[in-house]
Amino acid sequence: MPRLKEKNSASIWSVPFVLLMIINFFDTLCFQMLRTMMTQYAMDIGIATAQATALASVLSIASLVMRPVAGRLVDTINNKLIMTLSYVGMVITMILYFLAKSYPLLMFVRLLNGAFYGISAVVTMTIAGSMLPEEKMGQGISMFGMGLAVAITFSSMIGAWLYSFGAGVLFAASLASMIIALTLSMFVPNVKRKMSTEKKSVGQILRGLVAVEAIPVAVLNLIFNLAYSASAVFLVVYFNAKTGEGNPIGTIGVFFMVWGLMLFVARPVGGKLFDRYGLVPAELLFLVCLGLYLFLISISTGWVMSLIAALIGSFGFGGSVPVLQAAAFVSAPPERKGAANSTNLMGGDLGSAIGGVLFGQIATWFVREGQASFSYQVCLRVGACMCALALVYLFILGRNPKYRRKKAE
Repeated sequence: MPRLKEKNSASIWSVPFVLLMIINFFDTLCFQMLRTMMTQYAMDIGIATAQATALASVLSIASLVMRPVAGRLVDTINNKLIMTLSYVGMVITMILYFLAKSYPLLMFVRLLNGAFYGISAVVTMTIAGSMLPEEKMGQGISMFGMGLAVAITFSSMIGAWLYSFGAGVLFAASLASMIIALTLSMFVPNVKRKMSTEKKSVGQILRGLVAVEAIPVAVLNLIFNLAYSASAVFLVVYFNAKTGEGNPIGTIGVFFMVWGLMLFVARPVGGKLFDRYGLVPAELLFLVCLGLYLFLISISTGWVMSLIAALIGSFGFGGSVPVLQAAAFVSAPPERKGAANSTNLMGGDLGSAIGGVLFGQIATWFVREGQASFSYQVCLRVGACMCALALVYLFILGRNPKYRRKKAE
């Protein structure tokens, strides 16, 4: 087994860490390809807009339910076993997509997808984070997320391209991605770390599913993802609507390419800002960028403005993710890091779940005859307003010194 780096080492790199980065790439590739096209696919098979957006909420709710369970499992059981089993479940789920031709069946498959993704994301992040020295946590998590950045760079564009050949081609590519992730997971050694071995009552176990230390960060992640879901749910449909009105604002594939490339800049910047300044100063910059993106894309009149919005939005989104992950991870002791990680991810899932339902309803309330894009513009602007709400909450957190600057090592 490859020798893992000691906690006091300046290096963040090891063979298992790189393997996990590759696994994270294929996991994210599959997730983003399906996420990008799912609303469009649902509408193409005759599902109403509100129901189609609910599919995104169902996935987030399933992930939300499984996050704390996954956090408890990785704090008490063999991590490698849990990771491998989660990818077995993902492979089975990808096969079921081929059979999901109706709303009830598609809803069921999305539930399974969300549940297994909720487990796999917690396990891989916890294993990777356990390999990192504490003083390099922000940098390490940002580098681990480069697999995510690479996947996002290409996944949405690839997903849209594959979908042009039919949904079956998209599902086949997603299945292949999960088979690769499953295969690679078998080569990742189980990471030895301090785990919770104390026997607890059922009530204590249930209370321990959530890391109280990470709740402030999770709330911020909730608001952030609530705002971002306006774009995540409707961006492809919005671009198509603008094109249908004779006012195209660019090609969605190029937009996602620019978005993904900026992630390579944003993630390392986010990690370094967190390591140096802590949560609040780093997150302030990225929240402003996200809000500005949502507003700019809602008023875009051409491809130049859309690409500028993509650069700004990607910087805000890409920088924020490692900041929130690192803040949650360092908030808990070693035996509680799985719970802290899952608590933060639960906040994001809850925000996405609420956003999918909320923006689906808003889109139906503001339908304007002859201007299909109007309701989506309203959703994007509401999302921008929610970023302002997140800023208010961030300033409240800033009153606590531990969120303004990291403690000296």
